[in-house]
Amino acid sequence: MKQSLLGVKGEQIAAAYLTQEKSFVILERNYRFGHLEVDLICQDRDYLVIVEVKTRDYTSLIHPREAVNAQKQRQLIRAANAYIESRDLDQEVRFDVVSIRFCQPSFQVDHLEDAFGP
Repeated sequence: MKQSLLGVKGEQIAAAYLTQEKSFVILERNYRFGHLEVDLICQDRDYLVIVEVKTRDYTSLIHPREAVNAQKQRQLIRAANAYIESRDLDQEVRFDVVSIRFCQPSFQVDHLEDAFGP
C-alpha cells in the first residue's frame, strides 16, 4: 500500500512527538500482518501501545481521528493480536490515535490516549 507524502510526514511528526514529548519507545514502524498495517507500535511504561496516525490538511472537512472508524479499529485489533502472539507478549495493550493537521508551514498534533478498546 503506497503512502502519501503527507501521510509519511505525519508519521514522522507523530514518532518524534511520542518519543520526545511523551518518552515512548518505538518498537515497530509500519508493522504488517497480511494486508493490515499498524503505523507505530510503542512501549509506554507498562503498556504496549498500538498507534494509528491520521494526517490531514486544514481543508479537510473531518478531523483526522474521525477516520478511525469501527472497521479500522477491528483491523488494528487483529494486527495487534498477531504482533502480540508472534512475540509471545503478556502485557497491557492500549490503542492510541495521533492526529496531525497541517496548515502550512505549521501543524497541530492531537494525541488521544486509549482511543478505543479491544
